[in-house]
Amino acid sequence: MNHTTFIDACAAGTAAPSELDDYVEFWHTHDTGNSLEEFLGLTTEEFDQLLRADASEVLEKAIEARVQHMQTGDASPCRPDEAHEITIT
Repeated sequence: MNHTTFIDACAAGTAAPSELDDYVEFWHTHDTGNSLEEFLGLTTEEFDQLLRADASEVLEKAIEARVQHMQTGDASPCRPDEAHEITIT
């Protein structure tokens, strides 16, 4: 079952980049069955950059890439990984 990742939720406007810490905390406290990279919806390169660089810049670029992908009308998923939809409270 596919669910929306953090990056895809940001691209769709249902989450904000400022919620990254909430998603990471959720991942730490729940058995999602995914790596953090997969759970957030980042490529390996994006995740590595996130760990080494300014997170806001990396997230902005990742979100922009997903928005562009969505705007092309491409029916294939942007990432092959299974993700999880979560509700942050």
